[in-house]
Amino acid sequence: MSQSSPGNFDSNPSRSLNREISSLQTHNHNNRTKQPVVHPYQVARQKALLAVVTKIRESLDLETIFTTTAQEVRQLLDVDRVGMYRFDDNSDYNWGEFVSESVVEPYPSTLAAKISDHCFGENFAKYYEKGRIWTCSDIYELNLSPCHIDILARFQVRANLVVPLLKGDRLWGLLCLHQCNAPRYWNDSEIEFVTQIATHLDVALQHAEAMTQLQQQSEHLRQAVDKAVAREKAIAAIIDKIRRSLDLNTIFNTTVQEVRQLLKADRVTIYRFNPDWSGEFVVEAVTDHWTSLLAMQQKNQELCSNISDCSLKVLEQIDPATFSEDTHLRETEGGAFTKGEIFRVVEDIYTKNFSSCYLQALESYQARSYAIIAIYENRKLWGLLAAFQNDQPRQWQTTEVNFLVQIGAQLGVAVQQAQLLEKSQRRSTELQSALTQQLQQRADELVRSAERESAIAQIIDKIRLTLDLDTIFDTTVTEVRQLLEADRVAIYRFDPQSDYIEGEFISEDVVKKYGSALQARVRDRCFGSAARSYTQNHVFIIGDLDSEDLEPCYRNILKQFNVRANLVVPLIQNERLWGLLCIHQCDRPRHWESREIEFVQKIAVHLGVALQQAQLLKQAQDRSTELRTTLADLNAIVDNLADGLLVTDVQSQITRFNPALLEMFDWENVDLKGQSLAQHFPPELVRLIEESERQETEKVTADVKLGRDRFGQALATCVIKEADGEEGEQCVGSVILIRDVTLEREVDRMKTDFLATVSHELRTPLTSVLGFASIIKEKLEEKVFPEVQSRDRLVEKAMRTIGSNIDIIIDEAERLTSLIEDVLDIAKMEAGRVDWDFEAEHPEAIIDRAIAATTSLFKDSHLTLSKEVAPDLPQIYADRDRLIQVLINLISNAVKFTQQGSVTCRAFCRNLDLYIEISDTGIGIAPEDRERVFERFQQVGDVLTDKPKGTGLGLPICKQIIEHHSGRIWVDSQLGQGSTFTFTVPGLSPITENSN
Repeated sequence: MSQSSPGNFDSNPSRSLNREISSLQTHNHNNRTKQPVVHPYQVARQKALLAVVTKIRESLDLETIFTTTAQEVRQLLDVDRVGMYRFDDNSDYNWGEFVSESVVEPYPSTLAAKISDHCFGENFAKYYEKGRIWTCSDIYELNLSPCHIDILARFQVRANLVVPLLKGDRLWGLLCLHQCNAPRYWNDSEIEFVTQIATHLDVALQHAEAMTQLQQQSEHLRQAVDKAVAREKAIAAIIDKIRRSLDLNTIFNTTVQEVRQLLKADRVTIYRFNPDWSGEFVVEAVTDHWTSLLAMQQKNQELCSNISDCSLKVLEQIDPATFSEDTHLRETEGGAFTKGEIFRVVEDIYTKNFSSCYLQALESYQARSYAIIAIYENRKLWGLLAAFQNDQPRQWQTTEVNFLVQIGAQLGVAVQQAQLLEKSQRRSTELQSALTQQLQQRADELVRSAERESAIAQIIDKIRLTLDLDTIFDTTVTEVRQLLEADRVAIYRFDPQSDYIEGEFISEDVVKKYGSALQARVRDRCFGSAARSYTQNHVFIIGDLDSEDLEPCYRNILKQFNVRANLVVPLIQNERLWGLLCIHQCDRPRHWESREIEFVQKIAVHLGVALQQAQLLKQAQDRSTELRTTLADLNAIVDNLADGLLVTDVQSQITRFNPALLEMFDWENVDLKGQSLAQHFPPELVRLIEESERQETEKVTADVKLGRDRFGQALATCVIKEADGEEGEQCVGSVILIRDVTLEREVDRMKTDFLATVSHELRTPLTSVLGFASIIKEKLEEKVFPEVQSRDRLVEKAMRTIGSNIDIIIDEAERLTSLIEDVLDIAKMEAGRVDWDFEAEHPEAIIDRAIAATTSLFKDSHLTLSKEVAPDLPQIYADRDRLIQVLINLISNAVKFTQQGSVTCRAFCRNLDLYIEISDTGIGIAPEDRERVFERFQQVGDVLTDKPKGTGLGLPICKQIIEHHSGRIWVDSQLGQGSTFTFTVPGLSPITENSN
């Protein structure tokens, strides 16, 4: 807090931060070429600024950001205290407290210290809102107010630097730096540094506020969705209960109970009007501590008559202009409300201009707030569905009113159905007493029709309750036979491959005396020609078999099952004829009525849906079983892998691991799932994951340290999600396999030590052998052979043999010397005894040196050497001689394995990395041999008949050199089409045309 006069304002502190970051990055990239003179303290501060900014951006937790920032700033600027002060939201900048700090002993902590400074809010807050920065070298040398000095002295402050913290355009708090042990002059670089830190804290405050708002919105949305889903489920459940019964009392009681519980209202009632607009409450659901209106109504029959005379009877009218002020009419075409559906909503009865009699009636109901829905029967007002809140006013939500309107509509349908049933029953009674037997039969037929419609609904419900076809078929044939009073109802299925010629009955319900048709094979060649009409929902009807003109084969089949009359409806599955639903009358002819045919067709449609659903279920079950089996196999493989397995997502969170991994790192009963990779594993694995995500189509490796001083080799590859729609392939995670190579490394080390020892021991005698063999050859050619004048053929042959043998000794000695030198090179590299001379180098100069050294190889061959070097290659930090050694080896190998064609050396830049390729048109390398070429003493191809000259150590040495340069080397090849060896080296900075 400060109360001095306004200081200078920095309107855009982030601009200076960007300039400083840019300057630091330029220094880091160009320090090898330009070498600018920068004070070490300034460089350290720039790096520290980057570190602090990075930590701020890595987190959205303000407490972590503040704690980290205070610690870093205090240590860097060597101050006694750094703290974040936050103003109370409603204090008008007069109150606040320190919420985070870093302080050195013995100075007291300011955390949670409430500070009152009324002068600040009145006089200085407006300046800080504009970015004012206040510095004080010594509080006792400035003309500060006594209250301000008391506040600073309370925390032993001698020098002070205060920078505002803004959340958008609002002053959120202050970033305070305190020097307590002595006065201190704050220089410009320190002020600018702290200002830049404050700028990033401003951004962090805005991000944190935005995240909080987003989380709150998400929670509100989730709650709204949950409520909407619950309400829709409740509506569906209530409507289902209403439709399951035709008894009004059951419907009404169920409805009011469900509605009251869902709306948490004090009372829900159904009120029924009489023709004279008197009426009565027919049912209610009320909480225990309120008086029952049904009980009051029994004691006082006039209770409800007055209210009809007051205002409720206006609900009969449809014109909205006739309604009182609390009545609303909703009319939409095809929407939630249809014409005639009316609701009345009152949040507080005492805020409406109701008549006294109406208000008294409502008070007698103990109502304070209500929502009333009209129940219409064929656009005639039948009664009311009312929800009451008695203890307090209530704001009825639109969703609640819509819910009540839907329930009211369903109640209207139920009333209509009940009255229709009541009329039908009353009419049936009247006909039974007044009309003849013929009218009586007609009434019975009406009853049977109603029962048939109810039975249809029941059969359909039973079909929908299960997906088991056997249960569906058995239920259907039983219900249909009983309803139609037929002798047999059966389901016939065609053999899929019979072209509708063969099939069998798979389900039936039959009168016992006519015998079962189950599993009776039927072969009907006549039916194939009629199958097309069945696929178009053709229905086949026979009223009397004896009078129908049928094919003899079909007539014989029907007689086989004692059929006299027949009704056949196709069963369609996915637009394909699956089978037939057959109704047989065996004892007599029968006239099939249109409603019976329609009924059977409806049942067939629902059976077709059941067939389709069963097919989909079977496919899903088969797929699920297949997936479970595959998953079980994969789990068994993963759990029994000898190598450690680790799977991560794109956020480096662990999603899968196996027991071998835990054993490698000496962990027992540790659950790594959902944990961060960096939290448990060494940095090498984190870097390996990052590299695999950058190189999605390649495998990358790294060495890692395991438990108990063991070593492992990790191989990582990216998990690629196949292209979906417009999206391309995406990396959705990484898979790491870790192999324990401790024993292999020890064997390699022992082998290397052995080879190095043997090589040292062989070098001296081999040098002598080579030297003396050369001397013997020279003396023989200069002194001995010229003096031998013999014309004897045997002597001449012996002389030629001696010369040839000496040449072989010299060649083999030279080859053995080369082998020893290569072995010693590898031994030195692995032992770390090689002297590396790293400098900034131009890649093209290294390539030119290597080409010049191998020019002689192309003079005696029919090959051409091409150089393709891209412009503006980056400089590299490398040992020039070692890279020249790599290039010479790769070019020599290309010449060695190429009979005709060309060798090409290419160099280009990709993502600041230098890529160098050596391509040839030679014999190529088989896929299984590509990895072995980099192993020691391995030579690919037919080594018995076509063994190349060499030690088998050149490529392993190249691999060692490139990996020491933080690069990698690999080969792409096809047999008979040549090979391309590629290696990469990290680049430093782009080389422009004027760099030289």
